Amino acid sequence: MIVGKRFPGDENPILMGIQRDRSGQMIVHLFGFAKTRYFRAIQFVGVDTELAKKLRGKDSFDHLQEAHDIIAANFRFRFDPGGQMILPFEDTSYEEYLKISWIKFFIEEAKELAEYDITAKMILTAVGYENTEIGLQAEKNLGIILQERYEIPGFE
Repeated sequence: MIVGKRFPGDENPILMGIQRDRSGQMIVHLFGFAKTRYFRAIQFVGVDTELAKKLRGKDSFDHLQEAHDIIAANFRFRFDPGGQMILPFEDTSYEEYLKISWIKFFIEEAKELAEYDITAKMILTAVGYENTEIGLQAEKNLGIILQERYEIPGFE
């Protein structure tokens, strides 16, 4: 993954590096929360779906990178301290502070996104139908939904 500038003033290479280095781990959370919710729902109603069949046993995939990058840009836009430690200073480095803040934020955001039907459906469809027109369209739709959700001025 290459994290790049997505809005004016988006220039924290330390934070971008942290987000890049943990992107795979974060994408697994994004998928995992949506998948857990979906499988609980289909178990509750007692049905099996084509999407469920495609997702069952799926633990590796090569999608949702753009969704991760949009969420990462939102975090940088809203919470980047610009090289400053947040007061009161704690017994931690600037980089460690950013890492902890980023992981906590992403996990909470992934949980929340999994609770919205449309975002959960787009996440799961993108993975379940990866490398097909349906999956690619779901991934594109997810990106649009996230951009609208975050409303980052000058977002690219």
